[in-house]
Amino acid sequence: MSAVKGASNYGQTTKAPVMEYRWTRNQGESEQVCHFGSYNYLYNTKRPDLQLDYDTISIVQESGERYKLIAARASDEWQHIYEVQGSNLSQSVLINRVMKPQFIAVGIVDGNTPTTYAGIVSRIADEVAKKKSGQQSYAEMRTNVSGIMSIVTVPDIGFTLMDHLDRNGDQYLAEQYVFRHTVIAPDRYMGNLSYIFNNTHRVFTESGMRDAEFMDTYAPDFPLPPSTLNNSQPGLWLKQPVTFATTAGQRRQGVYEYLFADDWSALLYANAT
Repeated sequence: MSAVKGASNYGQTTKAPVMEYRWTRNQGESEQVCHFGSYNYLYNTKRPDLQLDYDTISIVQESGERYKLIAARASDEWQHIYEVQGSNLSQSVLINRVMKPQFIAVGIVDGNTPTTYAGIVSRIADEVAKKKSGQQSYAEMRTNVSGIMSIVTVPDIGFTLMDHLDRNGDQYLAEQYVFRHTVIAPDRYMGNLSYIFNNTHRVFTESGMRDAEFMDTYAPDFPLPPSTLNNSQPGLWLKQPVTFATTAGQRRQGVYEYLFADDWSALLYANAT
């Protein structure tokens, strides 16, 4: 019989007491466990299962046939960080969504023919371009725009657009919001996350995005920008490709980003499923 208890080729110590417990703010709990027995027992019997849940394993000889296995793992906690970043985006004045209702209000019909909204604003822009290139004077430009706007009794909105394009150019600043969800998690959990690539470049409603990014659980009160045209309505969000990076402590960082808009083209982007 061995003088050291547990020093058997079969290994007699099966209990795995917690050797060290540690809690770190914003990182959660971590622990080490310890097993004793023969090298073959620890390597062939204990190690395979521990490799599924622990980050580091060491087997060290203590005395004779008695070995000690120490398995350690970092926190199991997943850290969720939610952010909204805002910036300006330059877009053509002719697609400004605030301007269109003002033309409709004076009797211009929505459409793409020369006498409907899209046609009229394009014709006004053409007259401004002629003036800027020296092909006509301001007075001639105004006369031509007056003719374009003759189909309505209140042509002032056409002259307002004309002067704006003439003085300020054909670009305006539009809002550009990006919602970002950063997830930091143990590397050992990354193997079963293939679903993260679903719905890339698809359009989410705000409620759908909140569900997809677990906001009701981790950030139920996190505010998101509403529609810019109607602040009482939510906006729509286009999912961008997900990125992953390795961080310290056998952990991974996943970044999910969504682009905001009042509306996304149904011709170009499908809805999230």
